Amino acid sequence: MLKRSKARAHCFKRGLTSEKFMNLVEKISCLSDNLGIPVEELPERINGLKRSLDDLNIEIRDLIAKNGRAISSYNTTVADLEEYRRNRPLIGV
Repeated sequence: MLKRSKARAHCFKRGLTSEKFMNLVEKISCLSDNLGIPVEELPERINGLKRSLDDLNIEIRDLIAKNGRAISSYNTTVADLEEYRRNRPLIGV
């Protein structure tokens, strides 16, 4: 549990009045209720979601690079592919 002296030090370091600090605590409590996640689990959940986001960003960068290599290996451009998509013959018409 956060002791008063630690709370005061926290507020002082961040330039918060005790009223602003308590407003933040209230907002966090409301967020916890809205998300259905207990306050004590919020840091762990946020860190887990940040790791997932980081992993997805790495995966996106890898896919973009892979796509660029594939386009390059076939000696074509994205514009060429878009033009083909617009002008491709329809089968069975």
